[in-house]
Amino acid sequence: MFNKIGCVVSILLLTACTPPELSPEQNLALKQAQTRQYEVSYLIAWQSTIGFLQDNYYDIGQANKESLILTASKKKSSQDNMKELPVTDLKKNSIVTLTIFFDQIDETNIKIRVNANWNRDDGTGLYQMGAISIPISGKKSQNITELETYKVFHDNLSREIQRRWVAEKMRLDSKKN
Repeated sequence: MFNKIGCVVSILLLTACTPPELSPEQNLALKQAQTRQYEVSYLIAWQSTIGFLQDNYYDIGQANKESLILTASKKKSSQDNMKELPVTDLKKNSIVTLTIFFDQIDETNIKIRVNANWNRDDGTGLYQMGAISIPISGKKSQNITELETYKVFHDNLSREIQRRWVAEKMRLDSKKN
């Protein structure tokens, strides 16, 4: 009897901890929300993204310009409302990890795709990201699937890319004069 109850409780706990499967349509919508094309050079996109992440207190993990991949993480504090990446269920001490892929289309066009995950930090383990060790719980990380989260992130990143592009253009114009 107790064995059956234990099995049922285990199944319920596993089901509650497992993120819902996305339908093919939802998966496509998520990929589209995660990706945005920018009409700037790869260098401007790369520098803007790193600057944007640092301005929002992310720790840069892997930053390999040649492999077109950038990873960053941040622990949510009670003072940080994370306006750059709003997530509905994100609690204090959650750790957000971003993996950012750059797809250079040509010299002046690039696609940036952001994948965000989060873990709850209860200090029971370490997540290794490059030379950085981040304490995390034993729980599996959860993919962030809220489409609005990625829209807001790209809107904010877009402003930084535009600011840097204008500054670069002004710098080049002043050299010509």
